[in-house]
Amino acid sequence: MLLNKVILAIMKSIKNKNVTLQGETLSYDLPQRGENISHLAIGAHPDDVEIFAYNAIEACYQSKEKNFAAIICTNGSGAPKYGEYKNKSKDEIIQIRKMEQQKAAQLGQYSGLIHFNHESEVVKNKSDILLNDLKLLLDYFKPNYIFTHNPFDAHATHRYTLLACLKALKAIDHQAWLKGFFACEVWGSLDWLPSQFKYVLGENNSEELQKQLLNCFYSQNVGSQKRYDLGTVGRKQGNATFFESDQGNRYTHQSYAIDLLPVLNDSQHSLVEYCQQIVLAFQASVDKNLIDLQ
Repeated sequence: MLLNKVILAIMKSIKNKNVTLQGETLSYDLPQRGENISHLAIGAHPDDVEIFAYNAIEACYQSKEKNFAAIICTNGSGAPKYGEYKNKSKDEIIQIRKMEQQKAAQLGQYSGLIHFNHESEVVKNKSDILLNDLKLLLDYFKPNYIFTHNPFDAHATHRYTLLACLKALKAIDHQAWLKGFFACEVWGSLDWLPSQFKYVLGENNSEELQKQLLNCFYSQNVGSQKRYDLGTVGRKQGNATFFESDQGNRYTHQSYAIDLLPVLNDSQHSLVEYCQQIVLAFQASVDKNLIDLQ
């Protein structure tokens, strides 16, 4: 599908809530404002962007100049079912998680919410459909900042979502509009990153809004007894406290990310090679500290 047709389809979708790209029906919601997106989060599952991209959500919240949007790649059907959701069917879980994500978008005043509605296996199988749709939408929105999962994440669908995002961006000829490409923490903290690779996403006194957003996902928190809401806020408070030992906190809450613009702009080195550089730098820092123990 040509890009101009995609733009027309997206604009039309503002009214009918659906747009067809590459044969896949997407849901496209605009809860509050227009489609001029400055901050875009691309998450694997419903509730992922509220965990890793809250910094972007808060930056755009009630702003007249900045707009946040989220792309959710899967329908969330593969989520473990706990507690009162243990006996829910797959279709029921899909609908519940989609409604929860829409509720969060309304509360957070997102300018756009796109559901790709894929199964996780589609993402992990490196689907051309997902890649092409991401490329078209990224080239259309041209966000200044993109937030997604990090390459060290323990969840395979998260890593493959990052890979699809990176490939889609590389397939776009010019990305002069992009100022930051942040790979953020969800399953596994990034506090171990060497300082030269660690990008701090910090907030002050913002706990209430983040809790409200995470509480939209009842099926993943209270209803499942998993409590991602408490874990997310707790980790960010811990990051802020243990970041530096010899001075006060810079922020009340902070998370970590890797800015992958160097990978995007370097045609000679791959994401894997960049990650290996990070691991080698971490090993060197550990070796340096171990000298004290000899």
